[in-house]
Amino acid sequence: MQNISVAPIPPGVVAGREQYGPGMKAFVLMLYHQGQSTVARITAMLRAMGMPVSCRKVLRILNEDSAGLVAEADEVLKAGLPRRRLGSC
Repeated sequence: MQNISVAPIPPGVVAGREQYGPGMKAFVLMLYHQGQSTVARITAMLRAMGMPVSCRKVLRILNEDSAGLVAEADEVLKAGLPRRRLGSC
């Protein structure tokens, strides 16, 4: 039998709408983009850590609010372009 703990909802989590907080979402994004992990591996890792999560939920985390990430990446690219010198890596 699995033990279930109950705790107050952390900041950044909207009650009833979201099950996971911003820290876990950032962890999933980091594993996928920087760690080059697959959705299946991320799901298996989260389950091994005791989080009851589905592959579908991991995909939703990766796809939600992607417009904000794209806009931020564009800003970083635009900020770096004027400073780039030809012939440098």
